[in-house]
Amino acid sequence: MPQTEEWLVGIGIAYLFVGIEKLFLDFAGTPLDRPAYTFKPNAPMLTLIWLTWPLPALSNRELVYFLTMWVSASVVFSLTVHWGTPYVGNILLIAGVLFVVRFFPIVRYVVLLPVTIITEILFLIVGKLFGAKHPGQSKLS
Repeated sequence: MPQTEEWLVGIGIAYLFVGIEKLFLDFAGTPLDRPAYTFKPNAPMLTLIWLTWPLPALSNRELVYFLTMWVSASVVFSLTVHWGTPYVGNILLIAGVLFVVRFFPIVRYVVLLPVTIITEILFLIVGKLFGAKHPGQSKLS
């Protein structure tokens, strides 16, 4: 079982990870589904959206989905830090690798697979309770 610092590192990495996923999802949508900040992006605005992702997710009615993603990513990343620490020896190095690996296309999907599976299962349960829609669905439907 992960120790307290491993949980904290996993939760922190997951928070940053979900913020990046929120930005990528917003930019990947159709023009009708994209938020206004995606049409004329600037670095300070994107950084603010990245670090405060729960607020834009709440205003876009995507908060339930991204919270379930945060919980599942926290579990996966905390366990990764826990299992990797004896081999690497440094929690911060593992955290850096997990954060950087997100930007490599092929490795990204290997990391995303367990997070996505857990997120979708949690969202099926929690989303039904709150009547939330999946962010991939059009906001017009």
